[in-house]
Amino acid sequence: MSVEDDAGVRTIMEELLSASKSRDSDLCRASVTILQAFCENTRVSYDEFLPQLFRSLIGLFTREDSGVLLAAWECLNVITKVGWPGNEQ
Repeated sequence: MSVEDDAGVRTIMEELLSASKSRDSDLCRASVTILQAFCENTRVSYDEFLPQLFRSLIGLFTREDSGVLLAAWECLNVITKVGWPGNEQ
């Protein structure tokens, strides 16, 4: 995903975080998987969204779908490794 400014990051984060709240497990899992890829590969800062990301991903651990749980865990793993200020790739 080619995102080069704060407006692009905001759009990506808002749309994917919103989709991650869906009761449809496939949509939820897909949005979290895309969030993971974005967070892992972007060069643009998403620091302002870290609190929302943590809340949303931890909240997904109440789900019963194993695919959603795994996607949430993998995304959480990525943002704890590369999401902190000063840990740029």
